[in-house]
Amino acid sequence: MATQSQMLLHLDGVAPDLAEDLARSLRADLLQIGDVKAAEPGKRPESGGKTGLESIDWNTLLITLLGSGGVVVTVVTAIQAWLLRHKEASVTVKLGEDEMIIKGSDPEGAKQLTDAFLKHHKGSPTAHG
Repeated sequence: MATQSQMLLHLDGVAPDLAEDLARSLRADLLQIGDVKAAEPGKRPESGGKTGLESIDWNTLLITLLGSGGVVVTVVTAIQAWLLRHKEASVTVKLGEDEMIIKGSDPEGAKQLTDAFLKHHKGSPTAHG
Protein backbone atom coordinates (compact mmCIF):
# COMPACT_ATOMS: atom_id res chain seq x y z
CA MET A 1 0.00 0.00 0.00
CA ALA A 2 1.27 3.46 -0.89
CA THR A 3 2.30 5.88 1.84
CA GLN A 4 0.05 8.89 2.40
CA SER A 5 1.21 12.34 3.38
CA GLN A 6 -0.31 15.79 3.51
CA MET A 7 0.67 19.09 2.01
CA LEU A 8 -0.87 22.37 3.16
CA LEU A 9 -1.40 25.14 0.60
CA HIS A 10 -2.32 28.71 1.42
CA LEU A 11 -3.43 31.23 -1.23
CA ASP A 12 -1.95 34.67 -0.66
CA GLY A 13 -2.41 37.98 -2.42
CA VAL A 14 -5.97 37.35 -3.59
CA ALA A 15 -8.99 39.50 -2.93
CA PRO A 16 -11.39 37.89 -0.43
CA ASP A 17 -14.20 37.89 -3.00
CA LEU A 18 -12.00 35.91 -5.44
CA ALA A 19 -10.56 33.40 -2.95
CA GLU A 20 -13.28 30.77 -3.36
CA ASP A 21 -13.18 30.79 -7.17
CA LEU A 22 -9.39 30.68 -7.25
CA ALA A 23 -9.20 27.92 -4.64
CA ARG A 24 -11.78 25.86 -6.54
CA SER A 25 -9.78 26.34 -9.74
CA LEU A 26 -6.51 25.23 -8.10
CA ARG A 27 -8.30 22.34 -6.39
CA ALA A 28 -9.71 21.14 -9.72
CA ASP A 29 -6.25 21.24 -11.30
CA LEU A 30 -4.72 19.27 -8.42
CA LEU A 31 -7.45 16.63 -8.41
CA GLN A 32 -6.50 15.82 -12.01
CA ILE A 33 -3.27 14.32 -10.62
CA GLY A 34 -3.71 10.60 -10.05
CA ASP A 35 -1.70 10.50 -6.81
CA VAL A 36 -3.66 13.36 -5.20
CA LYS A 37 -6.23 11.57 -3.09
CA ALA A 38 -8.00 14.68 -1.76
CA ALA A 39 -7.82 18.49 -1.91
CA GLU A 40 -10.10 19.94 0.73
CA PRO A 41 -10.55 23.55 1.81
CA GLY A 42 -9.43 24.43 5.30
CA LYS A 43 -11.72 25.18 8.19
CA ARG A 44 -11.61 28.02 10.70
CA PRO A 45 -13.62 28.65 13.85
CA GLU A 46 -16.78 30.63 13.20
CA SER A 47 -16.59 34.16 14.53
CA GLY A 48 -19.17 35.28 17.03
CA GLY A 49 -18.08 33.21 20.00
CA LYS A 50 -20.10 30.07 19.28
CA THR A 51 -18.00 27.03 20.02
CA GLY A 52 -17.91 24.02 17.75
CA LEU A 53 -18.93 25.91 14.62
CA GLU A 54 -16.55 26.13 11.68
CA SER A 55 -16.59 27.89 8.35
CA ILE A 56 -14.69 27.11 5.17
CA ASP A 57 -11.34 28.83 4.73
CA TRP A 58 -10.98 29.07 0.93
CA ASN A 59 -7.47 30.49 1.28
CA THR A 60 -6.28 27.11 2.59
CA LEU A 61 -6.26 23.69 0.90
CA LEU A 62 -5.22 20.46 2.59
CA ILE A 63 -3.84 18.08 -0.03
CA THR A 64 -3.60 14.33 0.69
CA LEU A 65 -0.92 12.65 -1.42
CA LEU A 66 -0.30 9.00 -2.19
CA GLY A 67 3.41 8.22 -1.93
CA SER A 68 4.05 6.68 -5.31
CA GLY A 69 6.13 8.26 -8.05
CA GLY A 70 7.09 11.92 -8.03
CA VAL A 71 3.82 13.23 -6.64
CA VAL A 72 5.40 16.20 -4.83
CA VAL A 73 7.16 17.24 -8.04
CA THR A 74 3.91 16.83 -9.99
CA VAL A 75 1.89 18.87 -7.47
CA VAL A 76 4.44 21.70 -7.34
CA THR A 77 4.61 21.74 -11.15
CA ALA A 78 0.79 21.96 -11.30
CA ILE A 79 0.84 24.86 -8.81
CA GLN A 80 3.43 26.68 -10.94
CA ALA A 81 1.31 26.16 -14.08
CA TRP A 82 -1.78 27.42 -12.24
CA LEU A 83 0.13 30.51 -11.07
CA LEU A 84 1.08 31.33 -14.67
CA ARG A 85 -2.66 31.80 -15.27
CA HIS A 86 -3.20 33.65 -11.96
CA LYS A 87 -0.17 35.93 -11.66
CA GLU A 88 -1.77 38.06 -8.92
CA ALA A 89 -1.70 35.14 -6.50
CA SER A 90 1.00 33.36 -4.58
CA VAL A 91 0.81 29.96 -2.91
CA THR A 92 2.51 29.00 0.33
CA VAL A 93 3.37 25.30 0.24
CA LYS A 94 4.01 23.50 3.52
CA LEU A 95 5.30 19.93 3.49
CA GLY A 96 6.31 18.60 6.90
CA GLU A 97 8.30 21.33 8.59
CA ASP A 98 9.37 22.95 5.31
CA GLU A 99 7.60 25.87 3.74
CA MET A 100 8.02 27.91 0.55
CA ILE A 101 6.11 30.67 -1.17
CA ILE A 102 5.65 30.44 -4.94
CA LYS A 103 4.75 33.80 -6.51
CA GLY A 104 2.81 33.99 -9.74
CA SER A 105 4.38 37.35 -10.51
CA ASP A 106 7.94 35.89 -10.42
CA PRO A 107 8.02 32.64 -12.43
CA GLU A 108 11.83 32.54 -12.70
CA GLY A 109 12.34 33.10 -8.98
CA ALA A 110 9.62 30.54 -8.28
CA LYS A 111 11.42 27.97 -10.43
CA GLN A 112 14.70 28.44 -8.55
CA LEU A 113 12.93 28.23 -5.18
CA THR A 114 10.93 25.14 -6.09
CA ASP A 115 13.99 23.41 -7.54
CA ALA A 116 15.76 23.83 -4.18
CA PHE A 117 12.64 22.73 -2.25
CA LEU A 118 12.20 19.62 -4.40
CA LYS A 119 15.90 18.75 -4.17
CA HIS A 120 15.58 18.88 -0.38
CA HIS A 121 12.56 16.54 -0.50
CA LYS A 122 14.09 14.14 -3.01
CA GLY A 123 14.62 11.47 -0.37
CA SER A 124 11.11 11.67 1.08
CA PRO A 125 8.73 8.81 0.24
CA THR A 126 6.33 11.21 -1.46
CA ALA A 127 8.97 12.88 -3.61
CA HIS A 128 10.29 9.84 -5.45
CA GLY A 129 9.18 6.29 -4.81
